[in-house]
Amino acid sequence: MWKGWKLSDIPKGYYTEKNGIKLAVKIGELSGRLQKPVYYVLNKVDEESRKVLEQAIGDPERILAVLPVEPELTKAALLGQKLILENSELDQAAKKICRTQI
Repeated sequence: MWKGWKLSDIPKGYYTEKNGIKLAVKIGELSGRLQKPVYYVLNKVDEESRKVLEQAIGDPERILAVLPVEPELTKAALLGQKLILENSELDQAAKKICRTQI
């Protein structure tokens, strides 16, 4: 059962329809109605946005990985350069997700 925020909990104008929070909340509500679990990977988050997302999701067990903002990876991706992921937080998160049996 969905334990996170409801759409009505999000202040009007605080987030847009395309924002990750509203989307996460909508997906959580839908998964609750369908009685299907949903899991999240928080991508490119700083400490403040992580807290907001965790509160919105409500159940820490549903968060498979938290990927922080990594300026070097962002820069390399924008420039079309090869991403070196070995031993990065992204690499560790990917390995964790692959090991997780849902």
